[in-house]
Formats: sequence, C-alpha cells, structure tokens
Amino acid sequence: MSATPASAADAAASIRTPASGSATASRVVAIDVARWLAIVGMMSAHLLSSVAASWTGGTDAQAHVADVVIAGANGNASSLFAVLAGVSLVLATRSLLARGARGAALRSVVGRAIVVGAVGVVLASTAPPVYVVLNFLAFAMVVAAPLLLAPSWVVGAVAVALWLGGSQIALAVREWRFGEGIYRVSDDLDGSPWAALVDLVATGEYPAVTWVPMLAVGILVARAVLAARSTNRARVLGLGLLGVGAVVGTAATVVSQRVMDAEADAWAAEQGFTELLPWLLRFGTGTPPDASWWWQATAIPHTGTIGDVARGVGVGVAVIGALVALLPPGSRLPRALAPVRAAGAAPFTIYTLHVCALLAASVAWGLAGGGEVAVGAGGETTLPPWYVAGFGILGLHVLGTLVLGALLARADAKGPLERIASAVARSFAAPRDESLTR
Repeated sequence: MSATPASAADAAASIRTPASGSATASRVVAIDVARWLAIVGMMSAHLLSSVAASWTGGTDAQAHVADVVIAGANGNASSLFAVLAGVSLVLATRSLLARGARGAALRSVVGRAIVVGAVGVVLASTAPPVYVVLNFLAFAMVVAAPLLLAPSWVVGAVAVALWLGGSQIALAVREWRFGEGIYRVSDDLDGSPWAALVDLVATGEYPAVTWVPMLAVGILVARAVLAARSTNRARVLGLGLLGVGAVVGTAATVVSQRVMDAEADAWAAEQGFTELLPWLLRFGTGTPPDASWWWQATAIPHTGTIGDVARGVGVGVAVIGALVALLPPGSRLPRALAPVRAAGAAPFTIYTLHVCALLAASVAWGLAGGGEVAVGAGGETTLPPWYVAGFGILGLHVLGTLVLGALLARADAKGPLERIASAVARSFAAPRDESLTR
C-alpha cells in the first residue's frame, strides 16, 4: 500500500487519542513498543559483545547465549532504529503537513536534528566505549527530510538507488580520504568542518549514504500505516509487512552465509587477513573491507553492503509489521505495559543515559584495572567486570528503561530530551507557519 504525503497526512488527522497535548495524545503505540525493543537490542549489542567474543564453541553457557543474542541484535537494532527514525519523521510532521505547512515541517525536522546532533557531538567528545549514533542520525534526518514532501514512488526510488550504490560511494570516498586499508573510521567529528561532513556522508560508522535508504523505507511504512483507516486494514497491512520483511531479511542472511562460505577464506589468505577474518565476518565500521562483489552480497552488520541493508531493513519492517498487526493505530496497551510504551516514547533520553552509564562504568574499570583474559574465536579478549558488560548489567539497564518509563507514564510526560527537541522543533516551525496566525 502506498500513499501520497497529503493522503497520509489526512489519514493521520483521523488518528486521535484522548488527553490532547499529553504525552499519549495521537501516538501509534506499536511504534513506541518497537522503539523499546530497539533500545533493548542496542543495549544487548553494547553490553554482551565482550562476553560473546569469549565463546569458542565449548560448554560456557553464558558465552554461548551471549553469542546467540549478539547474532540477533548486532546491526539489527541499529537498522530498526534507522527505519523507525523514518517513521518518526512522518509522525512528527503529520499535523504540519495536514495543514499544508510544508516549509514549517522541514524546518521542524532541522530544529529537532540540531538538538539530537548537539547531544551526539557532546557524547562523542567524551570518548565513550561505543560509537555514538546521534550525530549521524541527526544528519540523516536532515538529508531525508525533503522526502517527506515527495510522492512515495520517488521515496522508493531514492531508497533503491542508495541501497544498491550507497556502499560503493562510501568505499570510494573512504579510499579517497584514507587510502587503502580496513577499519579506518573517523566518527568523533572533532576535526575540521569539512572532515566532519565527509564522516557524516560517507566515512563514519553510520554514513548517510547507507542510512538514508533505511529512513526512506520508514517513511513509506509510516505512510502505509497512517493510510490504513480501519483496524482490520491495519492488521492486514501489519501481517503483510511482517511477511515481506521476514522474507527479505531471511533471504539476505542465507545468501550472505553461502557467499561467505564460498569466498571468505580464499580472500583472507590472498589479502593476508586470515587471523582477522573471524572479526571481519562479525561486524564492520561503516563499509566492507573492499569493493569485491561478494562483500556486497554479505549481510555483515555495520558494513552498509547491499546484503547488510537488506537484512536490516527486512528485520526492521518485520518487527514493525508484527507490532502493527498486534497493536493497530488507536490501540492501547494494558496498564501493566504502560512503562514499555512510555520508555519507547523516550528513546533519545534513554539512549543518552545509557551511553553516559557505559562511559562511567568504563572509567571506573580503567581506574580499578583488572579483568579476566579469555580466548575466543578472534583470539584473546579481556572480559570486563560485571558492571561493564554481561547479563547482570544488561538486566539493570533494561530495568532502568522500565523504571523511567513507569515514571513518565505516571506523569503522562515525554522524556526530558524529547521535550527539548519538540520545543525547538516547534520554534523552528512557528515563524513562517502562516497557518498558525490565520
């Protein structure tokens, strides 16, 4: 199902819940739940990686479970976030677009992106133990914003073009900037403005050339959901999205595994990367190691390849589809699950707190020293203490999201950073929104 910007906006106008002006007014609950799942997936990827890296195929149950969880969360959580970011662009601008305030809608996105990007730059400047996504997300939001005004076929064409060519663009720019080599990534944005722009577009961990197509898919999904004017249609749409996403994600994964089985060992031997190969096949830093055709067919997380984007988009669309089928627009969660919805409505705040907690734990470990050395698939790795990584600290982080969600749900309030971003977005939209003064 496709929809023009106008028809999606008109459909959005019919979706209302009580308590206008509150945090729960006019929300699509399925999207909030999807955001919370993405948050949990992201936390799992951050907090279980070192545990999973210690698994050698032996009897260590914790390491084995961590390896399985990481296989599902790594790359998929960030891709789900990217697709949801596109959905959020539509939801955040739907009232402005419904009034025909196209310029105000674009300015509101810029205002929101400025807040997100500013927090991202501050977080990245503290050198946390994870790549910070906010600055890249903010830039991708601005780049994708004009698609909000485009018909769906244009949005789809842009998504396909960047899906097929984005990784090659990123590789070409990275080679031009850094020369040959793998794992050369610069995303702390502490260089010149020109270097920062190149990072945001192509050479960072989450470059726009491979993230914008995922936001574009999110825009299409949001339009379709808002255009489904009845509960039954929304459920059918959700099941369709689930089916399509599952097929695409599974196909990308199967093709990737077969290609890696056929090509990876020979390539690694030729390039002299045999010892590094286990790591290269687990994750990337924005691009694959080279432009070989078979790398483009792999679905290795954070490489931005054709296979990686297809797998990530497939998983994201499937998750959103399943939740839309269960919780079509206008639905309400049981009261007991209100903290999940409220936490999912505050991903900006929760992500920021999560990164700050990771930084504090990393500093504490650095001061305390120590750590158990384990031999994993990629060689020796130092296992950090419980407060830095592992299932225990993951449980505390997830519990923290629910505690914050419970507080926000009880107060019927947005997250603090969401309130700031919304206020700035409104201020950017207001000056030239003539419809507000009529």
